[in-house]
This record gives sequence, C-alpha cells and structure tokens, in this order.
Amino acid sequence: MPTGSAKTWRDYIVALIYKGQQLFSTSEELRKEINQKFGDTDKRTTQSLKIRTIQQGDRSADEHVQKFEKAALEAGYEEYSLCNGFAIP
Repeated sequence: MPTGSAKTWRDYIVALIYKGQQLFSTSEELRKEINQKFGDTDKRTTQSLKIRTIQQGDRSADEHVQKFEKAALEAGYEEYSLCNGFAIP
C-alpha cells in the first residue's frame, strides 16, 4: 500500500474528482503536475513517451527531426537505429 506525501496528494486529488471537480483536462497536464510536485522519477520513460507522442505540427521537417533526435538522445536511444519515429533495437 502506498504511503507518504504522494499517497496524501493522490487521496486529495481523488476526493476532489469525486466531488465533481475536473482538475486536469489531459494526461499531459496530470503528468506535469506530478513532476512539479514530486519530480520525474523515471526520466528515461518520460522521454520515451515524449518520442512516441511527438508531432510535427507547424514545424519544418528539419525542426521536427531535430526535436525527435534530441528526445531520443535524452531517452538513451543512442545505441538504437531511429527510423520513422520509432527506436529499433
């Protein structure tokens, strides 16, 4: 069973949600709040998620590739081939 300040915070947030308050409209907002409160305990997984959800938007192809490669390096994918937005072992 979880204990400590993270459990206390979780219980508080769950209680507010049960009362009908919408605190986070996206999972990204929830992730940012957790990281702000408790820090990122698994940076590699966070960066891996960032790679999987990266979108080009209105950036040029070159800017998009640069952002993807930066996230891949931060996630520790330097030993893998990066192809079509996926890390391939």
